[in-house]
Amino acid sequence: MTKPEEQDWEAIPTTNESYGYHSLDKSHKPPAHFIRLLVKAAAKGGNLLMNIGPMGNGKMAPEDLAILHAIGKWWSVNGESIRGTARTPLMRQSWGDSTLKGKSLYLHVFDWPNDRKLVVGGLKGEIESAVLLADREKALKVKRRGLDVEIELPEKVPDDADSVILVQCREVPQGDPIFLLQNNLTNRLSVFFADLLGTQKKDGWRLGRGTANSANVTGWNQKECGVKWSTRVNQKTDFDVIVRYDAPGADGKAKGTVTAKSEDTFGGTFTVQIGSQKLKGEVVQQGDGVELNLGKVTLEPGPVEILVTTDTITGKELMRLQSVTLTPR
Repeated sequence: MTKPEEQDWEAIPTTNESYGYHSLDKSHKPPAHFIRLLVKAAAKGGNLLMNIGPMGNGKMAPEDLAILHAIGKWWSVNGESIRGTARTPLMRQSWGDSTLKGKSLYLHVFDWPNDRKLVVGGLKGEIESAVLLADREKALKVKRRGLDVEIELPEKVPDDADSVILVQCREVPQGDPIFLLQNNLTNRLSVFFADLLGTQKKDGWRLGRGTANSANVTGWNQKECGVKWSTRVNQKTDFDVIVRYDAPGADGKAKGTVTAKSEDTFGGTFTVQIGSQKLKGEVVQQGDGVELNLGKVTLEPGPVEILVTTDTITGKELMRLQSVTLTPR
């Protein structure tokens, strides 16, 4: 998923990796994957067209039916949070995403905070009420915290895939565009929500297509290439910093999947600057979804710019960066 598009758009996912029925393709994703994908599409103003290939006898495969039944069960409780909604005014949240319908904001909570404090980053305006769609009779406590809103959650998680909170606002809600680094959740900064430094080219330095094998940047072959995120922190927090990248081996495969041409090579060194603190990384290990733990940073309250810049490039490309993750200690 990329940044929201202003024009109409549609994505066409499949339940596995085949666009038609394939008896040997058992790589079906779990129902939660599609529920969250549906939410992310609606949050960005798009449509989702599920592609399911029937078997030769005209029936649906059992695996596909199980996925559809699970989506339907979730929809029976939370369907209003998708049907007729528009692009969210909020920046992507560490706990999930959101959709909008008039003055109603739907918070889709994928990751339930352990301390039960859900901080909605950058939500402006006055809040009238908040309830779980799975339990509309019980009002949730809401507090304004500067630029943000804090909602007290119950102990029990209504739905592990996506628990939806309906927030009624006094006016049509607006959002602050700066990503909030939360101190009670893992913060994953995808390259698809970053600014790319350097000159982008159609066949060079650019974002990948966003599929399983191209959820990264590609063409990182110039010193000027880099990635930047604008974030902020509410309170002093220690974070572990993890970089995730793709660097397929010489055979063009990583974990058995073709992800690059055989002549592609990757290697070099880079710097991750978080505020005034710098961490160094080296691309040595090849593969798909390689993770490097670069160490710890301590961030004070306020704005924090995060940069990934080039030091050296020893391959055709430095790496195909997927994300930088900051996990509170």
